[in-house]
Amino acid sequence: MPFLIVEEALDVILAMGETLRETERTRVCIRHLRSRPARLSTDNRKV
Repeated sequence: MPFLIVEEALDVILAMGETLRETERTRVCIRHLRSRPARLSTDNRKV
């Protein structure tokens, strides 16, 4: 599950003391990337 790996990586980044702005930008990117596979899996379930 690549998304679990990404979440663990984000935890590491937070622990390393990234600035809030950089962390928030990362979260926005992750959210954007997440929305794409989510749409695909929903379409697959309908079919």
